[in-house]
Amino acid sequence: MRGLALFIGDIRNCQNKDQEEKTVYREMAKIRGKFQNRALSGYDKMKYTWKLIYMYILGYDVDFGHEESLNLINAPKISEKCTGYIATGIMLNEKSDQRVFERVINAIKVDLTCGNQICEALALATVGNIGSVELATQLDEIVIHKAFSEDRSIPKQVRKRALLTLLSFFKRNRASYNQEKWLRGFKFLLTFDDMGVLLSLYSLILGTIQVMGRQGYEDIVPILIEKISHMNSSAYNNQQQGYYYYQTICPWLQIKIFKILQLFPPPSDNGHQQKINEVLLQIIQKTEVTKNVNKNNSDHSILFEAFNLTIHYRQAASETLRKNIQHMLDKFISVKEPNIRYLALETMCKLVQSSSNNQFKIQGHLQTIITSLRDQDISIRRRALDLMFSMCDSRIAGEVVNELLDYLQENDYELQEEMVLKIAILAEKFAENLNWYIDVIIKLIEFAGDYVGEDIWFRVAQIITGFGQAEPNVNLQKYAALKMFDIMSMPSLHETMVKVGAYVLSEFGYSIADLPGKGIPKQFQLVNRHFFIVSPTSRGMLLTAYMKMLKNHPPLRAQVVPLLEQYKDYWDEDIQQRVCEYLAMLELSDELGEEAQQLMNEALDVMPNFNDSLQTNSILNRRILKLKVEKGFTINSDEVEKSIKQGMSRYETNNTVSSALSQNNPSLLSGMDNLNLGSEPLQKSSKTSVSQPKQQQQIVQENNLLDLDDLLSGNSKSNLGGSPHDLLSSIADLQPPSIGGGDEILNHKFYMTHADRFSPQQTIKLGQQTLDMTVSNAQQWKSLLPFSVKEGVVYQDSNIQVQVSIQIIKYLERLLFTFSSSQGGQLSDIQVRIPTSLYGDQLEMQCSPVKYSDQDPQIVMMIMLKETFAVSPSMKVQYKTPSGQTNQFEMRLPIFLNKFTEAVEMPTSDIFVKTWDDYTHNRPSSFQKMDVIFKNPALHVSHTDVLNKTANFFKNGMNLKVFQDNEWIVRGVGQVNFKPPSQVTFPSNPNDMQKPIIAPIMIEAEFFKEDISEFKISVRSNDSKMIAQPLINFLKFYMQPNQ
Repeated sequence: MRGLALFIGDIRNCQNKDQEEKTVYREMAKIRGKFQNRALSGYDKMKYTWKLIYMYILGYDVDFGHEESLNLINAPKISEKCTGYIATGIMLNEKSDQRVFERVINAIKVDLTCGNQICEALALATVGNIGSVELATQLDEIVIHKAFSEDRSIPKQVRKRALLTLLSFFKRNRASYNQEKWLRGFKFLLTFDDMGVLLSLYSLILGTIQVMGRQGYEDIVPILIEKISHMNSSAYNNQQQGYYYYQTICPWLQIKIFKILQLFPPPSDNGHQQKINEVLLQIIQKTEVTKNVNKNNSDHSILFEAFNLTIHYRQAASETLRKNIQHMLDKFISVKEPNIRYLALETMCKLVQSSSNNQFKIQGHLQTIITSLRDQDISIRRRALDLMFSMCDSRIAGEVVNELLDYLQENDYELQEEMVLKIAILAEKFAENLNWYIDVIIKLIEFAGDYVGEDIWFRVAQIITGFGQAEPNVNLQKYAALKMFDIMSMPSLHETMVKVGAYVLSEFGYSIADLPGKGIPKQFQLVNRHFFIVSPTSRGMLLTAYMKMLKNHPPLRAQVVPLLEQYKDYWDEDIQQRVCEYLAMLELSDELGEEAQQLMNEALDVMPNFNDSLQTNSILNRRILKLKVEKGFTINSDEVEKSIKQGMSRYETNNTVSSALSQNNPSLLSGMDNLNLGSEPLQKSSKTSVSQPKQQQQIVQENNLLDLDDLLSGNSKSNLGGSPHDLLSSIADLQPPSIGGGDEILNHKFYMTHADRFSPQQTIKLGQQTLDMTVSNAQQWKSLLPFSVKEGVVYQDSNIQVQVSIQIIKYLERLLFTFSSSQGGQLSDIQVRIPTSLYGDQLEMQCSPVKYSDQDPQIVMMIMLKETFAVSPSMKVQYKTPSGQTNQFEMRLPIFLNKFTEAVEMPTSDIFVKTWDDYTHNRPSSFQKMDVIFKNPALHVSHTDVLNKTANFFKNGMNLKVFQDNEWIVRGVGQVNFKPPSQVTFPSNPNDMQKPIIAPIMIEAEFFKEDISEFKISVRSNDSKMIAQPLINFLKFYMQPNQ
């Protein structure tokens, strides 16, 4: 087609994107006009349709031409029909015009029953490509008949396409699945010799068993073994049957057979086992490296799948076979070709993990693996790290850990988090003495403190403290105290190191207090020098450490009490509560004497031993598995199940220090018992050192400005009667049991049936709720937090009322506060304090002097967003009433991430879907991808009411552009604006504002037809700013009326 060729040439000759867009839109306008001519010839329809297909492939939105594609499908000429089907399969989906979609289905039904194999093949290919639920519902009977019918007159081209179409249907909708019928069809089709039919059949069998399980399909194993044995026989090769790819007999067919066999245990029949062993040995022995790249690729693809099957069979595979695999893998891990080296490292890792004893010697290969650890390819580096971790034993543990520590200093940021976890696990598993373990963890914190999470240093605390009823390891505690004393004398430390040092010295510092220069006053001085450089959470821990030191050395009271007094009115509630409790303890000990002193000593006693169950159930192993899911790697469920059952007994066997650990030292990480990939709190045995925080105050909301409470309180117009319901009964309802925006989501029933609607990489975990109602102005603050609310009362009591007016431009928020007396008259001596130092990294805040006039006093506060933050800042106010009484209060400010959002003018929801899919499937794990399952908050009303309210919240509460194409899903898109580094000062007017740093935000709320008791909330964003988790927490907060 000359016109099509010229158009493609014009596109390729465009100098820039703008020129290309002009060319495309000009051609679109021309085609739209041509399609209005009903006398257009079939050739011209084909030409213009091909142009539309090309535009669509380039990424442009083509919203017309479906009628013409349908006309081409109904055309008598095969060339026109082929063009129509291609256009329909590429550009049409279930979201397209429903009338066109139904007409396409009717046209496909006609072609599927016309008897022309070309038309039937074209129709099946198109149906399989679209693969929608509606197509599966209406056409499954026809497709199943074409696939499984024992009528051998059905053309092979039609049958193999029917099998692939059925696989596409099965992935979307399993309603048509009937095991008895399908198994009968599988057995019949396995008798075919046609390679195309068998390849399609094996794809369907593999997809079916992976989802539905192997039970009931055991009878196909002997058939597959006979087939693979026959394909590799000399008689078969001499006949030159089948399809050869570079002199290799149908490599894809052999790979499929090996993959299916890996889903079943080794055959119980000795004859079948001997046959498959012979086939595997023949493939391993005959595979050679040639100069032809394509030949190498095909042969080695079969070879490595044969390796995987041999590893799966374990001892059922012959000893010769296993030795040959070991020999070849030893050679492959050092080759230059990166693909083969990657597969060899991955396969060797599987081989080691499947072995029941340490029969593989790696000392000779350790340097080779270490070399791969420094490869330029991140995938090879990751496989080398996995192999070192899996093959490590007590003989080489020290060397492996030292090598990993050296590599940790090379700042491989993509591997650091995983490497830190694995070093910590290896150090515990194979520690010949626990002093070495302590040294390794200290080095970890020193080299990569940002990646040493609480679970790691919590584990150190557990090990030093002890487990169960055993006596403490005094020598270990003394060694740890000496080590941390020396480290705490350094001028600059990572915050994690400060926390470890504070814990160790406060609990066990008394054991070195008698040594020269290491008394408790000196320990207090070393810890206190880091007090003002750590976060509020760590400060609370340091305050507890000071009290424990004070218990052991009472003269410290003169230094500790003034510090506590300074934080008695601190903005952070946890620190304030701790301080008040500690001061009360001290006051009671003064007033009541010995009895109160004894009570304080009990509260501040040495940390009791941790629960003995933690000794054999470390959370670090679960973190490894969780991290792999977050990074997007596939986790083999069989291996996980096996690890749970075996308890990683191999590591228990290799542990040289197990006898010593039984004397109240940690045993090995015995596996993933009670697998739970979420975080879990530390469990202690009996005593607690400080009281628990008070219960959060329960405040009932009123007058929600987004009209959300009508729905949430059961007063919706759709409510058909009965008593009001608590539609979101607790935070647990929005954060359902064991489902929380992490790897757990991959086990949910919705993921099983709608995997395409989820991200296989859950890169953001749900986290802890950071918005709460435990503030004095909770009700007013919550009413002002939605984006659409611009003014209102932010605080009110019997003496004062504070009104606020809100203005927002990009990353700048301006708050005008007006202070008025509730009893008449004018307030005076108003003083305000804002937490500029605490939020210095996240917010830039500036407050004007108080302006007094004839009217009520006012102040102006300016805020610029620099980084994300989890908790809205508070402001302290002190004032004098008209009667002269001095009062003070603290109120939370209406500042949160949603205030800095801005709707994005995305033309259509199709562009949203394309961008969403790109973020979900193509972008790296650094991008924010989060899916959370919420329970339906309103089962007593229509799910559309819930979805409509959610859409309203996206628009008014979060300032997003909303798309609501149907009754099952609502989408929102926007961006969060951050202050650029070039904006040094606060702008005096909008023209002085610099171009903001933009973090895109895309969010979906979706119900699924088969179960509306739950729905999915998903968030996608790039890696510029971490905004997903705070905004999900913001959404949760507003859908909980009673929290």
